[in-house]
Amino acid sequence: MHESSAYNARMHDEGRFSIAVRLLLTANERERLLALCQQEQADVSDVVTKIIASYLDRRDDLTVAAVAEPPASPDEHSALQRHIRQLRMQASHMGTETPPWLRHYIAELEQELRGKR
Repeated sequence: MHESSAYNARMHDEGRFSIAVRLLLTANERERLLALCQQEQADVSDVVTKIIASYLDRRDDLTVAAVAEPPASPDEHSALQRHIRQLRMQASHMGTETPPWLRHYIAELEQELRGKR
C-alpha cells in the first residue's frame, strides 16, 4: 500500500483501519462467502476482516514494529473530503443499485472526517 494515498487506509477510533479493497472471487467462492456471512449473521466486511485477522495471526513470519498514527495533515483532510465526494457521486449515480458495503464505507469515512476536525 502506498502511504501517500490518504484515503486507502484510514484508522478508526478503536485502532482498526478501513481499507478499500476489491476481491476477485469465482462464482463458487462468492456463494460460499455469502453463505458464511449468512451463517455468521454478519456482513461481508466483518467476515473478511475475521478471515484476514485469523490468517495473519497464524503467520509467525510476519512481524512489524508498532507504529503510531501521525495526526492528519490538512492535505490528508482535503484528500479524504475529495474521496468522499467522489464516492457519494458514484453512489448517487448507482441509485437504488448502490451496494450496502459502499454506503457503509462512505458513512465510516464521513464519521472519521468528523472526528478529525
